[in-house]
Amino acid sequence: MRITGTVSINNLRYNLEKVGERLSQAHDMLSSGKSITRPSDDPRKAMTVLYVKNLIEHNRRYQNNIQDSLDWLEATDQALDDIGKAVQDILEAAVTGANNTLPLESRQSLALKLEQTLQHLVQVANSETGGRYLFAGQKTLTEPFSFNQSLLSVSYSGDEGRLVREISQGATIGINITGSELFGPNMELFAHVKALRDAILSANVPVVEAEMAHLQSDLDTVLRYRAEVGARINRLELTLQRLKDTEIEYTRLLSENEDADITGAMVTLKTEEMVYRTALECGARIIQPSLIDYLK
Repeated sequence: MRITGTVSINNLRYNLEKVGERLSQAHDMLSSGKSITRPSDDPRKAMTVLYVKNLIEHNRRYQNNIQDSLDWLEATDQALDDIGKAVQDILEAAVTGANNTLPLESRQSLALKLEQTLQHLVQVANSETGGRYLFAGQKTLTEPFSFNQSLLSVSYSGDEGRLVREISQGATIGINITGSELFGPNMELFAHVKALRDAILSANVPVVEAEMAHLQSDLDTVLRYRAEVGARINRLELTLQRLKDTEIEYTRLLSENEDADITGAMVTLKTEEMVYRTALECGARIIQPSLIDYLK
């Protein structure tokens, strides 16, 4: 079969374009550090990369949820610790006040201490983290407890809503304790402190002893919720560590499918450059001199 000059030139052009594409691909691989820069480079590998990236994105969202939950629960744990200590101080004052021979001045001093502790309890009950109130239910932007100084009474404006976080696929955890759960539906803990203060002032020992029993029950509730918070923190820390380990594995898998083999890419680049130069030299020999070349 007779090969014309036009056919040879067209073949040369086609081959040069193919070599140029491979050369450009090698350049892209080295400059980006990625084995694929567009889905058409390797559709199957591109699908794997997108899938793994989606897994990593979900994993990091779960980690963010857990960290937010840990911040909340650790702040809650600190508040519960403060409340527990305050109630213990109140019980110690009650032991001192359970004495009908106690001088009036001493009883007034104990009453003043209980009033100050009651105010402190309200302040702790209004604890917040990141601008959100801990014991307000879902009304986290509204201060849940208000204190009436003259009546020594406390009112609750929060709700019973739950704050739930997703911490892994199909797994959630509640992170909040409502004010009515911790202090009683009618704010009984605060009421017990006021009743104790009044009983000490009036030297009513039987009522003092009754309020001591109520406050001990209140303290047990605080300690129970603190134990629950500790268990939740432990669960979240274990889950967070597992997610971090999983992210390392996902990242390794992504690297295997997405990152370029730099050494191999450099070899490919040098090879394609040599092929391209050789093709150009061959092309120069294929294209015969024309009459114009002789006239020059």
